[in-house]
Amino acid sequence: MRRFSPSDLMDAYEILSDPEIAKYEHWDAFDMEDTRADLEIQGAVEPGTCEVWNEFAVTLREGGKCIGNISFKRSEADQGQVEMGFHFNRSFHGQGYGMEAVAGLIDWLWGLGVHRIWAVSDTRNTASWKMMEKLGMRREGHFAENCCIRGEWADEYLYALLQPEWRARKPIP
Repeated sequence: MRRFSPSDLMDAYEILSDPEIAKYEHWDAFDMEDTRADLEIQGAVEPGTCEVWNEFAVTLREGGKCIGNISFKRSEADQGQVEMGFHFNRSFHGQGYGMEAVAGLIDWLWGLGVHRIWAVSDTRNTASWKMMEKLGMRREGHFAENCCIRGEWADEYLYALLQPEWRARKPIP
């Protein structure tokens, strides 16, 4: 996990331009200019900044290819609430990289003095919410027709985690 750099453009484009990745998101698949602009915006965000998305590249140890992004958005610092999200190149799904990266992000967030981490997932995005459950996050809610994605109302699940729950969890398989 590291900050994005301009050299990640093609790898980030591979992820963000994939219609299957954007399928459950409020945004459409990115074109090259959207990807370039996103990397520039993220390059200017100081990690830990409140009220904006902080995105990080997930890279392979061997060769440094960017295979995903993990992100978080802090509420006001005194509230201690963080929303997180993640996207991974489909060529690397099911290999444990997502679990490892998101677990690393969660560990890092506790170091910022965060009290509660939460995330939402479209209920149809089974891989996403199952990974959150494997990470020890608890489902706190099911929001019926909570968001409109490309003209279709969709349900979302809300997951959350407190630091004592994270520390008490069973090892991740």
